[in-house]
Formats: sequence, C-alpha cells, structure tokens
Amino acid sequence: RHAQSIKDCMCNRGFAPGHNSTTEGTDCVACQAGFYKTTVSDQPCTDKCMPNAASAAGSTSREECYCLKHFYWHPDRKACYACPREGVECSGGFLNGTRTHTPPKALEGWYMVA
Repeated sequence: RHAQSIKDCMCNRGFAPGHNSTTEGTDCVACQAGFYKTTVSDQPCTDKCMPNAASAAGSTSREECYCLKHFYWHPDRKACYACPREGVECSGGFLNGTRTHTPPKALEGWYMVA
C-alpha cells in the first residue's frame, strides 16, 4: 500500500525514521545495537537494554538484550551482574542462537554452588 500522506508513514518494530544519504530523504532504519522499539510508529528507538547488556541492531524487545562478556544474567532480578573475579567464566550472549542467556561456567579446578 502506498502512503497517502506523511502521517501514513510508520516504521515497523525495531526501526525508526532516519536519514538516507542515498536518497537524501527519510527512511526507516534499524534501531542501533543496544536499543529496541516495540511498536509500529514514527517515533525513535528510545528503549535501551539494561546496564551491562547489548542487543543486535533492529531489536524489537527487551528479551533480545543479552549480557556482555564478563557479566551473567540473574533471572530473578532480570539484570546482568559482574562475573566473580576468580574461578568463573562469563562469556555473555545467548546460547546457540536462542534467547536463553549463557550461564556462568566454573573453570577447571573450581566448582559452583547455587
């Protein structure tokens, strides 16, 4: 469907109006990494991932935010916490393309209790 007026132009979730240097006009561009947009609108991407987290460009929800390396996901608090200084590896990210956060892993010679 073609837009009848500028008011009909809305960007999909994960996209916001932005400058297109090729056409010198405004197009819908993906939200920057670390930001997301949950609605179809002409508004910018203002929702930001929680501290110590990131997301891919074009993200559409907070569930797409993952902890950075050296941080781990605390599911009860829904936040990324710093990895302990010794004995644990926190690689961040999601497990194999899922939206399951990569858990901390005990290094050789160490064990974890939870």
